Amino acid sequence: MIEVPQVPKKKGKKPQLNPATHQLSVLASGTLSKGAFLCSVLSENPEHFHLAFRVGMFGLEMARPPASTKPLEVKLANQETDLVNLLKKLPLGPRELQILRTRAQEIKDGTIKSRGEAMLPIMLASFIFDALVIPSIVGRDRSKIVLRLPTDESLAYEAAVVALGLKANVSEADHPLLCEGTRRQRGELAIALLTFYKDDSYKICRIMEKLLDKEVHQLIKTPLISPYYTNNPPIHHMKEREGESSAMPTSPFIPGAEGIATECTTGSRPHSSTSAEVEQGMGALSVGTSINALGQGVNSRTKDGRYKKRAYPSIPNQPSEAGAHFMFELAKTVLNKAGGSSSTSLFTQPSTTQTHHGPHRGLHMCAFQMGLYALGLHNCVSPNWLSRTYSSHVSWITGQAMEIGAAAICFLIDTWEGHLTPPEAASIADRASRGCDTNMVNAAANLALSVLPHSHALNPNEIQRAILQCKEQSDDMLEHACLTVETAAKGGGVYPEVLFQVAKYWFELYVRYTPGGEQLIDIEVPMTDCLIDPHTQLVALIEQPVGPDVPVTATPVVVTTAPPLYPHGAPPVGMYVSHYNFVPAHPGATAGAFGG
Repeated sequence: MIEVPQVPKKKGKKPQLNPATHQLSVLASGTLSKGAFLCSVLSENPEHFHLAFRVGMFGLEMARPPASTKPLEVKLANQETDLVNLLKKLPLGPRELQILRTRAQEIKDGTIKSRGEAMLPIMLASFIFDALVIPSIVGRDRSKIVLRLPTDESLAYEAAVVALGLKANVSEADHPLLCEGTRRQRGELAIALLTFYKDDSYKICRIMEKLLDKEVHQLIKTPLISPYYTNNPPIHHMKEREGESSAMPTSPFIPGAEGIATECTTGSRPHSSTSAEVEQGMGALSVGTSINALGQGVNSRTKDGRYKKRAYPSIPNQPSEAGAHFMFELAKTVLNKAGGSSSTSLFTQPSTTQTHHGPHRGLHMCAFQMGLYALGLHNCVSPNWLSRTYSSHVSWITGQAMEIGAAAICFLIDTWEGHLTPPEAASIADRASRGCDTNMVNAAANLALSVLPHSHALNPNEIQRAILQCKEQSDDMLEHACLTVETAAKGGGVYPEVLFQVAKYWFELYVRYTPGGEQLIDIEVPMTDCLIDPHTQLVALIEQPVGPDVPVTATPVVVTTAPPLYPHGAPPVGMYVSHYNFVPAHPGATAGAFGG
């Protein structure tokens, strides 16, 4: 590979061309043009099929630096696509298949990782998968397909999966069209793999692991599991979460300090980052990506400053706005392949041409995860995403989650932080809880519980609705929800009426699990006039005369007695009557006050 010298940058809007790079780009374009011409001419004679194949393979394997100009980059990408289309029309004999097997093995073993520093062998891997796996191609002799070996499919699949995970050492800020072309090649290969193996959940899982690159953006810390792409949602994952939360003390409903600390630090979402960590990361990213823009003079407002310009990362393989847009469009494409609709309209006319069995579940889940991944990429380049009030991406993700059901809601429990704001996650949980599917309602309650640690970012209605979802499931979840809200309130920001409602839930649990607790509600306050001293020193009770011998006009007897002793500084009798309609049963309270 030729070392291209760097040209010093000069002031001005038009970038300076590197003569060496431009010469190599023109030479590469001419080579691809001549190769396509030779491949087309040689393919007309059956005796020259193998030579045409070798010429086409040379073009796919040719290394080159990034193009010097954007038009040249587009031209080179189109020329490579035309060359692949010519190769697909050639019949494949034993020699051609053997060459493809050799290249597939080299990609699988890591011998072929790139075509220079900028180009990746993604189109080569796509052609190999097409030649060794796809059943039939237009123009290809069907009799030649019998020459395939039983191991060809596995070899081509492994090579394609490895190619999906390859990365180029090129900056998107310097070569945006090259990065976009690489993304499109990767997307086409991913669609080909997903549609062919849509009924194999294990292979789909491996494809998604490579496609949703964790080094660019971490969708979920734990590995993806194949049951997500089957007709049986992974309810066991949700049961495990319930088992973890059941470790909290349930009776009596007074947890220890260790239990609260453990739950709030590890039991909420062990596989996701908190919003505070996300804010710190967004702040650091915004400083790193916008420092160049700030250094170009913010005081002088030029004519070009009024137009928004995409900020491309200067470091290779980093989140970008273009990458987020592409991934979201790829999610829509996969959804269409699955037989679903990307429309978020509430009132749609059902089509008579569509089948009624619904979208393919595996591909539908893939599209949902791609959309969530795209939203995470978008958040990485949007420092103020936590304060957004509406997002079309979120509406699309919400609609797909409602269609998929419990599997999507369970997936959101561990992944919503860093992708959705707390109100958005609470809204999805509320909407999912209104269905008839028991598994989905249970998953929605767990999702609502996972949002409660961020009660400071929710309004009272959202918090109370989330607590009510937990209450409808079990008393254990209600206890867990109350503890979570109280812990979140220690930092401030939680409305007082929410804490008052939590106190009422605590009292309900106390009454339910205390022997004879129902009597606390049934106790009626005696029909006496209670005069409570403001300083809580004396309690005066005016007793009405009792008995037939005492006339009605008799003077009432006033008995003054000291209040009962409360060992823990408990409030006086009657303070909670207006709140809970009961009198606390303190030792000696009834006897001391009413002369019993």
